[in-house]
Amino acid sequence: MMVVAKSPAASKPYFTRKQAAAELRMSISGVRSLEGTDLHPWRAPGGEHRFRKTEVLALARRRALAHLETTETVLAARVMAMFREAGLAASSPRARLEVVLPDVVIALNVKPEFVREMWAEYCTPLGAPVVLPSPPKSARELEDEELRAFDAHVAQMRAADAADDARRRRDEQEDERRRREQLGDDE
Repeated sequence: MMVVAKSPAASKPYFTRKQAAAELRMSISGVRSLEGTDLHPWRAPGGEHRFRKTEVLALARRRALAHLETTETVLAARVMAMFREAGLAASSPRARLEVVLPDVVIALNVKPEFVREMWAEYCTPLGAPVVLPSPPKSARELEDEELRAFDAHVAQMRAADAADDARRRRDEQEDERRRREQLGDDE
């Protein structure tokens, strides 16, 4: 049995300034600039600054989401620009989109679904009612969905195995019957 030792930082409810910087993917001076606004450290008895782990992780999540939103906004603007460059008007038939879709997907390295969503937005007149997407599933719902899919897959595999076993038994019985017939014919 191999014992894997946890790092001391993994078990502590706080980060040092250096650990916080690593978690936030920024410099130590960047962490200093966030102190008092986004981060609220305290001094340990040795004078070292400590940060609550939950606070640092929450800030890291917020920063990652903000980056994703910015990236998606930039990509959406680029997709719209490519629509205009390709001469696609909002009144163009959808078939025209399918012609330029591969070019947009390759040029911007985005998924076709994203381009189609942007096309739908591009074609929506200003002032039209906004249809909001359904809220994202929680981690628990996603996990339950994966478990159900896995259980269904296992059930299919078991059914296939049972069918294979039945087929194998039937073939063995048929082979045995033929062997007996051959032995009976030989006598």
